[in-house]
Amino acid sequence: MTATQVRELNDFLRALERYAGQLSTSGSTTQSIDAAQSGARELSKAFDSARDEYERLVDFPADNDVAAEKEKEELRKRIDRLWNHYDTVKQSMLHVGDDLLRTAAAESASASQLAKQCKQLSYTLYILGTLIILYGRAKSVFGAKKTHVD
Repeated sequence: MTATQVRELNDFLRALERYAGQLSTSGSTTQSIDAAQSGARELSKAFDSARDEYERLVDFPADNDVAAEKEKEELRKRIDRLWNHYDTVKQSMLHVGDDLLRTAAAESASASQLAKQCKQLSYTLYILGTLIILYGRAKSVFGAKKTHVD
């Protein structure tokens, strides 16, 4: 696990938040994003702690090889748990992303239907407006002829 992977996870989370802010997201999606945020924060802290521990072990090796090996083994176990946690957080973010895609598709279909209805209404209003104008002109033409006849 590298700092880049943790940063990419956080960037992905920010992108999900941005997209969720643009959509009419459900409460469960918002809760999922909040849970992913919490998991990403925990993961970042745990990663920083493990990195600090690794640097301490590398920079200041223990005098006792047995103690140093025990610390290294404990660090390996922590890193394995971090990988599992990383995968869990990443999977939860992917599920949120899927939810957002479904929401975006539904909103897009709804907007497309509304646009189609507006287009039909626009044509209807155009025809109605044209008929009103023609009626007004016809009325003025017939009104003028009636005046000349009288």
